[in-house]
Amino acid sequence: MRFPSLLILMIVSATVAAQTLKLDRREHHFGEISELASVTTRFQATNTGTAELIIEKVQPSCGCTAGDLERDRLQPGESTWINISFDPKGKRGAVRKLVHVLSNDTRSPRLPFFIAADVVPVLKCTPERIEFTFSNGAFDSREKTFVIQNNGTETAKLIGGGSTKPMVILNGPEAEELAPGDTLEFTVSLDENYVPDKALSFATVVVATASGETKLNAQVNVRIIAAEE
Repeated sequence: MRFPSLLILMIVSATVAAQTLKLDRREHHFGEISELASVTTRFQATNTGTAELIIEKVQPSCGCTAGDLERDRLQPGESTWINISFDPKGKRGAVRKLVHVLSNDTRSPRLPFFIAADVVPVLKCTPERIEFTFSNGAFDSREKTFVIQNNGTETAKLIGGGSTKPMVILNGPEAEELAPGDTLEFTVSLDENYVPDKALSFATVVVATASGETKLNAQVNVRIIAAEE
């Protein structure tokens, strides 16, 4: 009759002795940042168990995020820092990235946590999406405009641009530079011989610029809608 009690005692003891990874928080929000502003933060990792904790690696889910450990072995009660950096270049709006900490914690061998930010693009397009509607054999318009504003602190030099689809044509201004705070207007037009052969088509218009040594793209999504007659 004593064996079951002994077995329960052994299981409880093993559970208490397990190494346990605990982070000081599970998410960090950087707030509003420029897409050129690489940012960093750090999470404190603590071994709250009673056995040695071995952290194998920090594994971000995206190449824009990097992480490194100050120590990879923690005795019970010890802590270390996980340093995280985030490069928002090319990102827009609300961004949330997943990171895993891999360790010998048997309960959470892949402990997840998150970083987040509201990324403000250096080159803001208004509108960000243009729609052409084809109905009763004609388009509502074959030409529409959008404006690019430079929200950065350096002058952006226009170095090129184009569309992902041949029937969508990008026309830009004669200006070659866009100073901080200034705007330039661009025109998106459809080839005069183009007639849609399906209900919905997509294209992307890209304006390539350079700000100092950094190359930036301003992007507008184009939708071509063929309404049912």
